[in-house]
Amino acid sequence: MSDSLLFEQLLDDQAFLTWVQSGGREDDVYWLQLQAQYPEQRQILEEVKRVLEELIQRHHHMSASKNEELRRKVMEAVEQPELNQAEVSLNSSLQSRYMWSKAAAILLLVSLGGWVFWWLTKTNDVTIYSTSYGEIKEIWLPDSSLVTLNANSSLEYSFNAEEQQREVWLSGEAFFDVRQYKVSTTNSSSQTVSFLVHVDGVSVRVLGTRFNVKHRREQTQVVLEEGSIQLRMKKLNETLLMQPDELVEVQQGSGKINQQLVETQNFIAWKEGLLRFDGSSFEEISRVLADNYGLELQFADPEVSEQIQLRGVFPAANVDLLLEAIANVTGTSITRNNALVEYR
Repeated sequence: MSDSLLFEQLLDDQAFLTWVQSGGREDDVYWLQLQAQYPEQRQILEEVKRVLEELIQRHHHMSASKNEELRRKVMEAVEQPELNQAEVSLNSSLQSRYMWSKAAAILLLVSLGGWVFWWLTKTNDVTIYSTSYGEIKEIWLPDSSLVTLNANSSLEYSFNAEEQQREVWLSGEAFFDVRQYKVSTTNSSSQTVSFLVHVDGVSVRVLGTRFNVKHRREQTQVVLEEGSIQLRMKKLNETLLMQPDELVEVQQGSGKINQQLVETQNFIAWKEGLLRFDGSSFEEISRVLADNYGLELQFADPEVSEQIQLRGVFPAANVDLLLEAIANVTGTSITRNNALVEYR
């Protein structure tokens, strides 16, 4: 792969851009994997990362007029047809100059200039993600936090620059791996940007951690795998500080709280594409199939369904195996009509 092609690919890679913006360390797994993927282009990788870091850092201390000046220079340079070997001054205070080919220079100006202006100056923009029935999706948020979104779920992300706050509104279920994110302040120090997850009546304040949030059928469930999070229940005007391997369930109607220690892996197996049941009742299984796949289960004999205590692990991508397992343990046959699954 040529240097210019790799350059273009990097500047079109949102994960790379957000990783650099979040202060990407040299010992990060992401950076090590990137070097392993392009062993012969390590120099161009380091150069692109360095240019981005300098431009981002200087942007934080630039006035609106300076930003407009940089934008003007970007447009003027791109419009120069005779540009062969670019020698571009990124702003009036930046003394060092970067030598690029014509293609790389245009990519630098358009991609770096345009992306930095969009990414760093936007305020309160909301980005929406969603999944359909049976779909699990990994999402890199603009702050480089990783979210795994379960089936039939939606998530809205917003960064409020004025309040230095990241906010997420969740419907359904998601697993969060939140990265610490800092911004420069006017006195050249740095400030950590908070991360809040909102579901119906419950807010999760993240202190840098890995956790699962599920909101279905008027119930909010939070399971903490690693780190520390603080829950705030608006209706009860109460806060809870959660520890690893702890579950908290909040009933929206009654406000009843269930707090207990659990085996975390049983609650987050779904993000690995697995459905795990440990003595689950027909009601519990039915909720999962309705919420994640839009399926309704019916038994001709209700007494048979009341005896179900299902144990096992099933692939989330092949729900038919789970449906067949239910038939096997109940000694019934399946009749399926679109979303309706009947056992007789």
